[in-house]
Amino acid sequence: MSLLPRPFQYYHVPRIALRLVFATVAFSAPISSSVNAQTSLPDQRRLPMAAMTALVDSLERSGFSGSIMVANERDVLLFRTMGVADQTTGRPIVATDRWRWASVSKQITAALVLREVDAGRIGLDAQVSKYLPVFRNGARAGITVRQLLQHTSGLPSEDGGPRDPDGMVRVYRERGGDVGDAAYARLCAGPLTTAPGTRFNYNNCDYLVLGAVLRAQTGKSTAELLDKVLGPAWSPTATETVRGYLTADTAEPVFNLATYGAAGAFTGTLQNLLTFDRLLLGTLLSPTARKELWRGDPKLGYAALGAWAFESGLGGCTGPVRLIERRGSIEGIEARNVLMPDRGLVVIMFTNRADVEFGEVWQGRGLMYDVLSAAACGR
Repeated sequence: MSLLPRPFQYYHVPRIALRLVFATVAFSAPISSSVNAQTSLPDQRRLPMAAMTALVDSLERSGFSGSIMVANERDVLLFRTMGVADQTTGRPIVATDRWRWASVSKQITAALVLREVDAGRIGLDAQVSKYLPVFRNGARAGITVRQLLQHTSGLPSEDGGPRDPDGMVRVYRERGGDVGDAAYARLCAGPLTTAPGTRFNYNNCDYLVLGAVLRAQTGKSTAELLDKVLGPAWSPTATETVRGYLTADTAEPVFNLATYGAAGAFTGTLQNLLTFDRLLLGTLLSPTARKELWRGDPKLGYAALGAWAFESGLGGCTGPVRLIERRGSIEGIEARNVLMPDRGLVVIMFTNRADVEFGEVWQGRGLMYDVLSAAACGR
C-alpha cells in the first residue's frame, strides 16, 4: 500500500464493532447470475469478478445486512442484496429499496454547486455574503463557497445543540417548514470555531448553507436540482423503506430526515446513485470543474470538495489506485460510495446496521479494503 498520511476521520464512529470475518486468499468461486458477462468489454477493462462474487458470498454467510453494487460506465457487474429491511416484519432487502444516502448527499450537493460554477452563476472563491445577506457582517463575511465545500469555513456544528434524554440531538427531531437548508441562519449562527480557511472542521452547517446558496441562485432546492439531473425515475419525496438498526436487535431512535437538508437528506435506490455516479464520471461537469471537485488536499487529510480524493494501494493491483471516496452515516444506516475514475469503476455499499466495521482502506485491511481490492484487482 502507498504510504499516505492518514485521511481525516470524517464519519460517525460505529457504536459497536461487528467484525465480519472472511477469507483473504484468492477466490475461485464461479461468477453468479448477478454478474453480467464481460466478453463485450475491452480486454483492459475486463474484471476478474469471481473474487468479488466470492467475497460477497462470504459477507452473506456472515450475516451482513445490506446491498452492494459494482459497476462500470456501461454495465452492472454485480448487484447483491442480503439481510432484512425491517426486523419487525422480516421483509428482506430487495434491489428496489430506497436507502438513506446520508452524507453521500454532500458529494451530490458539491457537484450541484460545481454545475452552477460551470454556468458562471456561482464563484468557488466568491464570498458567501454575495449570495446570502446574513453573511455580510462580522466574522462570517469572509467565508467563501470553496471553504464551505471543503469544511474550512469555521462554522459551528448543529450537533453541538441540546440533546434529548436518549442522546439524539434535538434539532434532528424538529418539524415544520424551518428545518434543513431553510434553518441555516438559525442553526449555524453561533460563534465560529476557527477563522475561515484555517482548519478542517467537518459539520453539516457548511452544506445547509450551500443548499441555501443554491436556492438563492437558482430558485430551486437541492432535491429539485437533482431531480433535473436524475430524471423521472428518481423521486426526491419517496418514502424510505429500509429501517436502520444500531445493533442486531436495537432499532435506531426516531428523527426527521428532512432536518439534514443538503447535508444528508437525499434518499434513493442503488441504481439511482449509480446513475449519478456515471454522470459524474462523464458529462455532468466540465473537465475543469471535475478536477476542482476531486482535488484532494494532503494538508486536509485529502479532503476534496464533498468527498475525499487520494491514491491507495489495493491487494492484487500492481500500483496505487485513485479513489474518490464518500461515506455517509445517520443513526442505523451506513453508506459507502467509491469511484475509481481511472478505471471507470463504481462501488456502492449500504448497510442498515450501524455496528458494521468497514475499516480503513489506507491501512491495507478491513471490509472496504477487501471489497475494493476484489472489485478492482481480483483479490
